[in-house]
Amino acid sequence: MNKDQFDTYQQGYNAYLDGADETSNPYNGLSSELWSDGWQDAEEDEQRFV
Repeated sequence: MNKDQFDTYQQGYNAYLDGADETSNPYNGLSSELWSDGWQDAEEDEQRFV
């Protein structure tokens, strides 16, 4: 994963932490997948530590 891809992933992760729905993903294609992966990982992390 390059820096731009990581940044997109991190945006998704942070979006979850900020309370955004996964449907608010602003990207298409690979970027959309990276953003959603970040969002889903944040959701899983939260459930793991609750």
